[in-house]
Amino acid sequence: MNETIANVDLTLEQVTRQRSQIGQLNEVSVNLLAESQSLQQSVTSIAGREEIEMSQYAARLQEMHSLLENISVK
Repeated sequence: MNETIANVDLTLEQVTRQRSQIGQLNEVSVNLLAESQSLQQSVTSIAGREEIEMSQYAARLQEMHSLLENISVK
């Protein structure tokens, strides 16, 4: 009986942790979508130019990548 209760508690903790991670991934997804839309607008607005400055987007995408790596480690 006690073992069953302990297993249920462990399962609930895992589910809670997974829900938290899913929430974090959803937040990252929303941020990536916003960055992608911003990038698309920028590309569209400067379509005639030969050079596109990507540094600000590269930094943000790297930050998002790091967040995803941190979340996947947890």
